[in-house]
Amino acid sequence: MFIFVYYLTGGWDNVVSNVETNATISNDFLLMFNMPLAEFLMPFMTIGAAMLVRQDTWQRVWAARNLSTTLKANWIAVILMFVTGLMIIVIGVMARAGLGIETDRPDLIYYDVIFGALPFWLSALMFITLVAIIMSCADSFFIAGSTIMVSDIIKPVFKITDDKKLLYVSRLMVIAMAIFSLCLALLFQDL
Repeated sequence: MFIFVYYLTGGWDNVVSNVETNATISNDFLLMFNMPLAEFLMPFMTIGAAMLVRQDTWQRVWAARNLSTTLKANWIAVILMFVTGLMIIVIGVMARAGLGIETDRPDLIYYDVIFGALPFWLSALMFITLVAIIMSCADSFFIAGSTIMVSDIIKPVFKITDDKKLLYVSRLMVIAMAIFSLCLALLFQDL
């Protein structure tokens, strides 16, 4: 998607010239540090804090052969997440300054780019990919949370040793977490 948006905008030079000639976009739009430091650091802090408790981070730690492998795997993951996050930000900037896509909700610019600038076949592919990513992440978090709840709380407290019972309780916990998450999503839609 980054390549398509870059191509559609005519390149970074075209984006810069659009900022300079467009009266509705301020000249400091492309300056990275034209915002308060706290606002600039917020994405890094939230993503960084989330990385500490993610299941895949700890899977790399426990599955690694040694400390060196653990460090390499986690640094590669951090670099890939940083590059991905940077590309998402640049797509948003290019959509606003290069494609002229205006939106009241900047957090939804990705959808505006998908459905407003890309050819239909790529829009369909990107939307399907986005839904698949969301589903993959959601079920991984439900399974990880269920495993933690059952292994660390339910099993020791209720002294369950039967594997079939543990599996059944794990499945119930996944359902409970899904219902709880759905309720939170419906109650707090501005998150």
